[in-house]
Amino acid sequence: EQIIERVEEAMKLLHGNGFVFGDLRAPNILRVDGGAMLIDFDWAGKVGEAKYPLDINFEVNWAEGTPDRP
Repeated sequence: EQIIERVEEAMKLLHGNGFVFGDLRAPNILRVDGGAMLIDFDWAGKVGEAKYPLDINFEVNWAEGTPDRP
């Protein structure tokens, strides 16, 4: 439960400063000292600025209407 609260705090901090974390899932959350740390910021960036990792798979079918897709 404390980990969830820490992740929520981190997300609020990011969003409050105009950033998004685009890959929030269990493998990108580390447990540290009774809390949590986000890792893998390849999909993170400023709100409204599309950013794709260099190793993105261009063979993946993107959903219709996806903005700024590569």
